[in-house]
Amino acid sequence: MSTSPKREPSKLNLLLAEFVQLGCLRGFLYFETYLRGREELLLRVYNAGDSKSRVLSRASSTLDLARTAPREQLSARTRHLLLDFAAGQNPPASPCDRELERDSSKTAFLIACYAKYNRPFVWIRSNQKRLIKVREDQKLESDTPLKLNSTTAWATEDVKLYDLVTEVLSLILIPSPENPFAVDNAYWDTLPVEEAVMATGAMMDFLQRVYYRNPPYSTKVMDDLMILYRKHFEYVEAINRK
Repeated sequence: MSTSPKREPSKLNLLLAEFVQLGCLRGFLYFETYLRGREELLLRVYNAGDSKSRVLSRASSTLDLARTAPREQLSARTRHLLLDFAAGQNPPASPCDRELERDSSKTAFLIACYAKYNRPFVWIRSNQKRLIKVREDQKLESDTPLKLNSTTAWATEDVKLYDLVTEVLSLILIPSPENPFAVDNAYWDTLPVEEAVMATGAMMDFLQRVYYRNPPYSTKVMDDLMILYRKHFEYVEAINRK
């Protein structure tokens, strides 16, 4: 049963509000985000070489994508990741990213939710070859959205933006982070104290929302929250002493 017309705009607007909240946060350990208009969020995952964020090896992550290859000749993983659309219906092409810096230290994903399609999509926007193996005679299908469990289930289930982000991180990081929203607690001390108060407060609000969803990593989220609570009030006291 399709979602009623009255509920669709509300669900869409809730997701777009999550774009704004996550896009304004800084201090995550595994990624950074940037808002690109009301309907687009850029997710840039750090490609560090240590065990926390090692990008998938060729053996475990290669996807053979050939524009002219018959669908049945593609690997099962490729068929899973490439979004299936009904015959005669084309998926939205990924927006042009000429302004996107091709930084080899990060892998960029574009998460977008356009009113025209009334559902979220995710594209890989840089360093595609870290995730997808392409032969010399192949052309990378960078305009094809990834087929993710979270984007597929979004229309009928209570899927949040952090569910999409969690799935993307688990797709490319080895090992998968115990807590995809782990924070870099050293980051707060690099900020002016007034800014640190606001930044830690905003991060606490976000992590509380994640925690109340009771994800498998909720204990890790609470550990970070306790550190943030302490730091936040230390910064407040520092301001009061001025």
